[in-house]
Amino acid sequence: MAAVGTAAAARWSAELGPPLRRIATERGLVMEPGWPRLPAARTPGPPPPEPAPPGPALLTGIVEGAAVGRLALLPLAALPLVGLPTLGGPALAPLAAGVTLAALVTVARARWTAAHRGRVRRRVEQILTAAAQAVEADLDRRLVEVELSAATALDRAVLRRRVAVERELALLAADGAGARRG
Repeated sequence: MAAVGTAAAARWSAELGPPLRRIATERGLVMEPGWPRLPAARTPGPPPPEPAPPGPALLTGIVEGAAVGRLALLPLAALPLVGLPTLGGPALAPLAAGVTLAALVTVARARWTAAHRGRVRRRVEQILTAAAQAVEADLDRRLVEVELSAATALDRAVLRRRVAVERELALLAADGAGARRG
């Protein structure tokens, strides 16, 4: 995150300096070398703390897995409909119980994985949002500092220019008054 903040600050500094120098030059103001001095960037702080994970959804996964496991018993109920004897039913009961157990584990694991991915996705979004807000706040702070320092520097340059112009006017007025007397 620090690299993103530094890159944004460098680009901001590179894009802000030339227009400020152009403004001073257009107004005929002489500024000291290296003007404007842009404030240093502050790196974003640590990301916000991770929220507590929600309670496990294991029970919900087990219930859904049991429902899926009951689907494994459906062929046993359908055997008489197709003319087959139901004698294989008790023999297939352990297989159906195994399929039910496998369905329980599979569904519970899939739900846990989906919930974990959702938590990770939300956490990444939180971190990126916090970093973007920190970079934006730092750029806003730097812009206010530049505005204050640039306004002060431009005001001083204007005052120096005004004093020089008033001095020249005073010299011209003195020369004009001396020429009329002589």
